Amino acid sequence: MLNSDVSVIGAGPVGSYTSFNLAKAGFKVNLFDQKSIIGKPIQCTGLVSKNILDFVKPDKETIQTEIDGARIYSSDNSLFEVKKSKVAFVLDRDKFDNQLFQQAISQGVKPFLNHKLELIANNALKFNKTSATSRYIVGADGPLSQTAKLSNLFKGRKFLHGLQTITNLKDKDENFVELYFGKGFPDFFGWIVPQGNKLYKIGIATKSNPKIHFNNFLKRLKVKQKGLQAGLIPIYNSKVKTQLNNIYLVGDAACQVKPTTGGGLITGFNCSNALTNSIKYGLNYDKEWRRKVGKELLIHSLIRKTLNHFDDKDYNSFIKDLNKSKSEIQNFGDMDYPSKFILKVLLKNPSLLKYSTKLFF
Repeated sequence: MLNSDVSVIGAGPVGSYTSFNLAKAGFKVNLFDQKSIIGKPIQCTGLVSKNILDFVKPDKETIQTEIDGARIYSSDNSLFEVKKSKVAFVLDRDKFDNQLFQQAISQGVKPFLNHKLELIANNALKFNKTSATSRYIVGADGPLSQTAKLSNLFKGRKFLHGLQTITNLKDKDENFVELYFGKGFPDFFGWIVPQGNKLYKIGIATKSNPKIHFNNFLKRLKVKQKGLQAGLIPIYNSKVKTQLNNIYLVGDAACQVKPTTGGGLITGFNCSNALTNSIKYGLNYDKEWRRKVGKELLIHSLIRKTLNHFDDKDYNSFIKDLNKSKSEIQNFGDMDYPSKFILKVLLKNPSLLKYSTKLFF
């Protein structure tokens, strides 16, 4: 029987980061993961904004390339370009996940791999290999969180289905991300994300028929699939419960993901800090994490809801209007924290307000 103050389930980046925080705060922490290898399988682009530096400094070898902006295309190939030096990184998620895992261990966290959670009963946990007791249980075990399922917190969940491949491209900028919007990408968008050495991740995410839309995207780009990575992206839902008594959910397990981009690292790390403070000082976790990122996630949700009602004509028009506010977006833009710039953009270009009507249709 393993005993600890806290059991963290899931040794992905948010789980390892949370374990590190809690151990640093003085708690005895056990970290469990059902996988035998940290960082596998890879199910994301690795793209993360420079805001990552507010939480952890990626080791040099984890950074595949630095991003200087994004090129956003609508269905008629209208282009909006945001250019800002070193605005983001593309991380080797295998190496980055292991960096955070080792950081947690160096802080005194005890790791247990190949441990699949099977039962939660009060303070007791049963795994396939052992049992454990903890005062606090933290589920950081991803979109299909077993912690959430076993604690009756897995309700109100919806997902995007993501598919991507890695291939060589000769005519693309190695420091720019490309995003594609329109009828070929319902509910979300397509992407081309550089990985360094002329390698790029090409992918899409959608609520349904991902394979059809993915294959069509590859045909449009005239490239062939080389391997396939697939994963679920939880859709943020403000009504999803994130705590029940001594059980807490964080990261993808709590659907703490930006609705605009599907990114979960920055919001997950913010919520991890809120969780650590909540346990350490006896605060209400739900209120704490919403105080940190609730307003931002609400704005992301409104933007996503608006975009989901766009047709191709709207996207083409929207790109043209965005170009009228290019300087404001480049000077103030921060897609992790849209509240910092969206009002300034609207004040400079009130015509963008016309798209808000899409919220009601």
